[in-house]
Amino acid sequence: MSDPPAAAPPPAKAGGDAPARPLGPDGKPIPGPAEVRQIQAARKMAQQQAQVEEVIGIMHKNVENVLERDRKLGDLEERADALQDGCAQFEKQAAAMKNKFWLENLKAIIGGAVVGLIVLGLLYWKFFMDTGPQYPPPGQGGYYPPPPPPQNPAPAPPAGDAGGAADGDAAGSGDA
Repeated sequence: MSDPPAAAPPPAKAGGDAPARPLGPDGKPIPGPAEVRQIQAARKMAQQQAQVEEVIGIMHKNVENVLERDRKLGDLEERADALQDGCAQFEKQAAAMKNKFWLENLKAIIGGAVVGLIVLGLLYWKFFMDTGPQYPPPGQGGYYPPPPPPQNPAPAPPAGDAGGAADGDAAGSGDA
Protein backbone atom coordinates (compact mmCIF):
# COMPACT_ATOMS: atom_id res chain seq x y z
CA MET A 1 0.00 0.00 0.00
CA SER A 2 0.98 3.35 -0.39
CA ASP A 3 1.24 6.00 2.11
CA PRO A 4 -1.19 8.83 1.88
CA PRO A 5 0.30 11.96 0.65
CA ALA A 6 1.56 14.04 3.49
CA ALA A 7 0.16 17.48 3.95
CA ALA A 8 2.57 20.12 2.98
CA PRO A 9 3.80 22.07 5.90
CA PRO A 10 2.85 25.75 5.86
CA PRO A 11 5.43 27.91 4.25
CA ALA A 12 7.88 29.25 6.76
CA LYS A 13 8.94 32.82 6.84
CA ALA A 14 12.29 33.65 5.56
CA GLY A 15 14.47 34.00 8.53
CA GLY A 16 12.95 31.56 10.93
CA ASP A 17 10.89 28.51 11.54
CA ALA A 18 7.97 30.45 13.03
CA PRO A 19 4.55 29.39 11.92
CA ALA A 20 2.66 31.67 9.51
CA ARG A 21 0.39 34.32 10.91
CA PRO A 22 -3.32 34.27 10.27
CA LEU A 23 -4.66 36.77 7.74
CA GLY A 24 -6.67 39.78 8.76
CA PRO A 25 -9.78 41.19 7.05
CA ASP A 26 -7.63 43.19 4.66
CA GLY A 27 -5.83 40.09 3.51
CA LYS A 28 -2.58 40.90 5.26
CA PRO A 29 -1.16 38.75 8.02
CA ILE A 30 -1.94 39.92 11.56
CA PRO A 31 1.24 41.29 13.17
CA GLY A 32 2.79 39.78 16.25
CA PRO A 33 3.61 41.64 19.50
CA ALA A 34 7.11 42.61 18.34
CA GLU A 35 5.75 43.96 15.09
CA VAL A 36 2.96 45.81 16.98
CA ARG A 37 5.60 47.54 19.10
CA GLN A 38 7.54 48.47 15.99
CA ILE A 39 4.38 49.86 14.36
CA GLN A 40 3.52 51.85 17.50
CA ALA A 41 7.08 53.18 17.71
CA ALA A 42 6.92 54.14 14.03
CA ARG A 43 3.58 55.94 14.61
CA LYS A 44 4.98 57.82 17.65
CA MET A 45 8.06 58.71 15.64
CA ALA A 46 5.86 59.96 12.79
CA GLN A 47 3.76 62.03 15.25
CA GLN A 48 6.86 63.50 16.84
CA GLN A 49 8.33 64.19 13.41
CA ALA A 50 5.09 65.95 12.43
CA GLN A 51 5.24 68.02 15.63
CA VAL A 52 8.87 68.88 14.94
CA GLU A 53 7.96 69.93 11.38
CA GLU A 54 5.09 72.02 12.77
CA VAL A 55 7.40 73.69 15.30
CA ILE A 56 9.97 74.31 12.57
CA GLY A 57 7.26 75.91 10.41
CA ILE A 58 6.14 78.10 13.32
CA MET A 59 9.74 79.09 14.05
CA HIS A 60 10.34 79.98 10.38
CA LYS A 61 7.18 82.10 10.45
CA ASN A 62 8.30 83.76 13.71
CA VAL A 63 11.74 84.50 12.29
CA GLU A 64 10.14 85.99 9.17
CA ASN A 65 7.84 88.10 11.37
CA VAL A 66 10.79 89.29 13.45
CA LEU A 67 12.74 90.21 10.31
CA GLU A 68 9.69 92.02 8.88
CA ARG A 69 9.19 93.86 12.16
CA ASP A 70 12.87 94.80 12.20
CA ARG A 71 12.60 96.14 8.65
CA LYS A 72 9.50 98.15 9.57
CA LEU A 73 11.22 99.53 12.68
CA GLY A 74 14.20 100.54 10.56
CA ASP A 75 11.88 102.32 8.10
CA LEU A 76 10.09 104.00 10.99
CA GLU A 77 13.40 105.11 12.48
CA GLU A 78 14.47 106.59 9.13
CA ARG A 79 11.17 108.44 8.87
CA ALA A 80 11.56 109.73 12.43
CA ASP A 81 15.07 110.98 11.63
CA ALA A 82 13.77 112.69 8.49
CA LEU A 83 10.97 114.31 10.49
CA GLN A 84 13.42 115.48 13.12
CA ASP A 85 15.65 117.01 10.44
CA GLY A 86 12.60 118.67 8.90
CA CYS A 87 11.58 119.98 12.31
CA ALA A 88 14.99 121.54 12.89
CA GLN A 89 14.91 123.13 9.44
CA PHE A 90 11.39 124.42 10.09
CA GLU A 91 12.49 125.96 13.39
CA LYS A 92 15.35 127.77 11.65
CA GLN A 93 13.06 129.04 8.88
CA ALA A 94 10.43 130.11 11.40
CA ALA A 95 12.99 132.08 13.41
CA ALA A 96 14.32 133.76 10.25
CA MET A 97 10.76 134.54 9.12
CA LYS A 98 9.92 135.95 12.55
CA ASN A 99 12.94 138.24 12.44
CA LYS A 100 12.15 139.28 8.89
CA PHE A 101 8.54 140.18 9.68
CA TRP A 102 9.54 141.87 12.93
CA LEU A 103 11.96 144.07 10.99
CA GLU A 104 9.33 144.83 8.33
CA ASN A 105 6.83 145.67 11.07
CA LEU A 106 9.37 147.95 12.74
CA LYS A 107 10.02 149.71 9.42
CA ALA A 108 6.27 150.17 8.89
CA ILE A 109 5.87 151.60 12.40
CA ILE A 110 8.77 154.00 11.89
CA GLY A 111 7.42 155.02 8.46
CA GLY A 112 3.94 155.58 9.90
CA ALA A 113 5.39 157.65 12.75
CA VAL A 114 7.36 159.81 10.30
CA VAL A 115 4.28 160.37 8.11
CA GLY A 116 2.19 161.16 11.22
CA LEU A 117 4.75 163.69 12.42
CA ILE A 118 4.84 165.34 9.00
CA VAL A 119 1.04 165.55 8.93
CA LEU A 120 0.97 166.98 12.45
CA GLY A 121 3.67 169.48 11.49
CA LEU A 122 1.70 170.57 8.42
CA LEU A 123 -1.48 170.94 10.47
CA TYR A 124 0.35 173.00 13.08
CA TRP A 125 1.92 175.17 10.39
CA LYS A 126 -1.41 175.61 8.64
CA PHE A 127 -3.54 176.53 11.65
CA PHE A 128 -1.20 177.89 14.30
CA MET A 129 1.52 179.76 12.43
CA ASP A 130 0.45 183.44 11.85
CA THR A 131 2.20 184.67 8.77
CA GLY A 132 -0.14 187.61 8.20
CA PRO A 133 -2.88 187.85 5.62
CA GLN A 134 -2.25 185.82 2.55
CA TYR A 135 -3.55 187.60 -0.55
CA PRO A 136 -2.86 186.84 -4.15
CA PRO A 137 -0.62 189.32 -5.91
CA PRO A 138 -2.44 192.28 -7.47
CA GLY A 139 -3.31 192.09 -11.12
CA GLN A 140 -4.27 188.44 -11.21
CA GLY A 141 -7.96 187.97 -11.64
CA GLY A 142 -8.76 191.59 -10.84
CA TYR A 143 -8.73 191.01 -7.14
CA TYR A 144 -7.16 193.66 -5.02
CA PRO A 145 -6.73 193.41 -1.32
CA PRO A 146 -9.01 195.54 0.78
CA PRO A 147 -7.52 198.83 1.90
CA PRO A 148 -6.05 198.89 5.35
CA PRO A 149 -8.45 200.04 8.01
CA PRO A 150 -8.39 203.82 8.74
CA GLN A 151 -6.26 204.82 11.60
CA ASN A 152 -7.96 206.58 14.46
CA PRO A 153 -7.23 210.35 14.40
CA ALA A 154 -5.30 211.51 17.33
CA PRO A 155 -7.37 213.61 19.65
CA ALA A 156 -6.76 217.30 19.07
CA PRO A 157 -5.03 219.04 21.84
CA PRO A 158 -7.11 221.70 23.43
CA ALA A 159 -6.01 224.92 21.79
CA GLY A 160 -6.56 228.40 22.92
CA ASP A 161 -9.90 228.58 21.22
CA ALA A 162 -11.89 230.58 23.69
CA GLY A 163 -14.70 231.41 21.33
CA GLY A 164 -16.67 228.48 22.46
CA ALA A 165 -17.46 227.33 19.00
CA ALA A 166 -17.88 223.66 18.62
CA ASP A 167 -16.55 223.68 15.14
CA GLY A 168 -13.19 225.36 14.67
CA ASP A 169 -13.67 226.11 10.96
CA ALA A 170 -17.04 227.70 11.35
CA ALA A 171 -15.86 230.08 13.98
CA GLY A 172 -12.93 231.36 12.10
CA SER A 173 -14.48 231.79 8.65
CA GLY A 174 -17.68 233.59 9.66
CA ASP A 175 -16.09 236.70 11.27
CA ALA A 176 -13.50 237.63 8.88
